[in-house]
Amino acid sequence: MPNWSVMILATADVQKDHCYWVVTAWGYEQQSKRLAVGIAASLDEVYQQVFSPAVPFVSEQGGLVQNSILVVDSGFRKDEVTDFAKRDPRRVHIAKGLSTYFGPIAEQKIEKASGVVVWNINTMQSKDTLDRLIESPDPLKWQAYPDIGDEYCAQIGSERKIVNPQTK
Repeated sequence: MPNWSVMILATADVQKDHCYWVVTAWGYEQQSKRLAVGIAASLDEVYQQVFSPAVPFVSEQGGLVQNSILVVDSGFRKDEVTDFAKRDPRRVHIAKGLSTYFGPIAEQKIEKASGVVVWNINTMQSKDTLDRLIESPDPLKWQAYPDIGDEYCAQIGSERKIVNPQTK
């Protein structure tokens, strides 16, 4: 984990029969570095990989570093994701994408029905931010995982923003 980072954050994107996950070190001014990426068969496997990885996260000084939060996209298999988040509400939060450009990039709320923390993510602003970080001339803004594979690249590529000329 780089010296400049202030936190580690894991995210998971739930699919029909698997989950993509990524662990990222974040610093000030949206500086980031991917620490690990993977595909898991279940949310329990994601939990194990991001909170108790086989190869622990290590600081540049050599000390072990723990991930603090896992944010799971609830756009697919929402009931399963919500039940999963209820098992460790301090560290597991759910995310919901909002298709708007107005308001904050992310807003934290407590879902009344379940009591879990929900991050409402402004997907339009998020995709613009992701594009700016990837395209930045500063190589420290977007540091990819060294053994990055085609699956991760395809997933990042699928996050492109599609502009509908009818609703522009």
